[in-house]
Amino acid sequence: MKKTYSLLLILFSFYSKTIHAQLTGMIPNQITLGTQTLSTTITANNLFVVTSTPSGNLNEAYLYQGAQQINLYSVFAGISATVNGPDSCTIQNAPIPINAQTGLYNLVVKTQDAFGQVITQDTLQSAFTILPPDGYLQGTVYEDINLNRQRDGSEPGINGFYLTLQPGNQYYTSAVNGNFLMPVANGTHTVTVNNINNNYTDLMFLSSDSASYTVTMNNANIGGLDFGMRRGLTGLAPVQSVGGRTINFTATSRGLFNGTGSGNIGFGYLHNSASPDYYYLTSSNVLDSNTFTFNIPLPSNALLGTYHLRIYLSGSNGSHFLPNCFTVVPYDAFLQGNIYFDINQNGLKDTLEPGLPNERVNILPDSGAGFSSQNGDYSIAVLNGNHTVSWTPTPTSIFQLSSDSAAFSVNNTGTVTGLDFGLTTTNPDYTCDIQLTGGFPRCNSGVWYYLNYVNKSNIPFNGRVYLVKDPSSSYFYSTVTPSSFSGDTIFWNFIGLMPFTPSTIQVTLFIPGSGVLNYHAGMIAEDGSGAVQFTDLATLSQTILCSFDPNDKSVTPEGVGQEHFTLMADWLEYLIRFQNTGTDTAFNVTIFDHLSNDLDLNSFELLGSSSPVSTEVRQNGEAIFTFANILLPDSNIDEPNSHGFVKYRIKMKQNVPDFTTVENTAFIVFDANAPIVTN
Repeated sequence: MKKTYSLLLILFSFYSKTIHAQLTGMIPNQITLGTQTLSTTITANNLFVVTSTPSGNLNEAYLYQGAQQINLYSVFAGISATVNGPDSCTIQNAPIPINAQTGLYNLVVKTQDAFGQVITQDTLQSAFTILPPDGYLQGTVYEDINLNRQRDGSEPGINGFYLTLQPGNQYYTSAVNGNFLMPVANGTHTVTVNNINNNYTDLMFLSSDSASYTVTMNNANIGGLDFGMRRGLTGLAPVQSVGGRTINFTATSRGLFNGTGSGNIGFGYLHNSASPDYYYLTSSNVLDSNTFTFNIPLPSNALLGTYHLRIYLSGSNGSHFLPNCFTVVPYDAFLQGNIYFDINQNGLKDTLEPGLPNERVNILPDSGAGFSSQNGDYSIAVLNGNHTVSWTPTPTSIFQLSSDSAAFSVNNTGTVTGLDFGLTTTNPDYTCDIQLTGGFPRCNSGVWYYLNYVNKSNIPFNGRVYLVKDPSSSYFYSTVTPSSFSGDTIFWNFIGLMPFTPSTIQVTLFIPGSGVLNYHAGMIAEDGSGAVQFTDLATLSQTILCSFDPNDKSVTPEGVGQEHFTLMADWLEYLIRFQNTGTDTAFNVTIFDHLSNDLDLNSFELLGSSSPVSTEVRQNGEAIFTFANILLPDSNIDEPNSHGFVKYRIKMKQNVPDFTTVENTAFIVFDANAPIVTN
């Protein structure tokens, strides 16, 4: 008890001694405005205590004049301070704002105890004076748009650009309007513009003659110290487009780019100042030091108006900005038509003649392609002007044109309809096709499977569709009631299947907790006497998973080895699956899928989808799949029906070098939500 009492006496003695201490002055006690840092010694009467820390018991020191406060030292400020003894403390390089008020300032000093608690606050009135400068150096950092090395009336100032003032190595930044104002004393000074990349400015190139000015101040302001700058990015094409598609852009610069492929391109985006959304690059390709191309998918609900481009380059190449370079404009119109199977080959669409899905329509000069829907309709959004629309067969197409016109040339000032193409098949009678697509094989759960089948001949026929399920799975439900069962095989009979009328059966199977699943699906075409005339077969193998990403992309064949080698002649069959795991129904789903430059776009074929889909393939390699009004329920309400998919196939270009790597990423957009990037 006696020991604790002694400690309390010591603390009380320290406190009673310091509370009556007085500040006596500052040396020096004045500075000229424009001197950006202050080193000074504060004197006092037995105020300071030397400790193991150089700043001793000093807690805070600041100057104030009215509402303005200039911080000289704080334990959190990172400014150097040294307690010399009980009567003085030296502060080094405290920053003095260039916009500080001139005149007399009061000094406040706070000290602390051994526990960091403030125990004294002393004030010395009129302790310090900030003297007016002898004059100001004035100028503007501006964007020299016309590159004439002088600022014209419409050329904007640049905010936040660094400038250096010598002597003293003092830093300034330009204001919002690009202006700067440097208070200085009489003498010779040098002002230099610094192309420093940071969070607030972008790298630019000097346009005016000199990066610095050396002037002599003699009690008079000096103006006209202007610095013209020019941007690294010089242009963007195209300059406008509609939303709902991926744009293939070309950006030009002043020697910014290097490397091959994506080169030194880090990332970039388009941004409208009135919108919180940023639309990012999905791919890029450096052509030369001045040019690179890139793709940006624009959603259908992209805000109309002007956008800015920002590109970040790797290393010290920094950030580059091109303002007001692109505009999203509304659609002017649509070009619409129907692609149909011309049964009687009269070149006209008659009542019973079915539409043909997944047929390609090319449009020029838009350099794009659209694909017909389930009923053969197509609709391509365009701006008013001259366009040419043509049906283009794929390399493996089974059709030939039967209608009169191979192409329509229109100069539209609104929507144009009736751009129809009649086709006939070159296939033998009874030709058929079946596709088998599986959902995510989640352990101990129901999984959906789709059988998409079609009559690809000129005549209707009878027949059967069947599914041979894996023995470990069990049948639960199908959208079409089975005609019969035989062991693990499920049959569905059909009568009078019309040519090119796509049909779908969705089957739900319950699968076990582990293992590999193997399925077979088939289609049998029969003549009037029941004799088999044609068959088609599809297979599917799956590994059961208990956790997975519900939005994925896969390719068949998977390839050999870790490198996934495939043959140049192989079809690459891509499957993109998605699931609505949100909290409400998804009304529209759009998939943006950038195809490799090494793939032959003319070989693209849509094989199937879970719901009617509108497909467009752009010349830049972007495939866009739009499930309009899909009404996809969320997984909490209806898990089996919350899934969807699209399946297509494509081939490599001819003469592609061996060991070429083909990479592919899809972006899945549910309504107006941010894109989900697939594996």
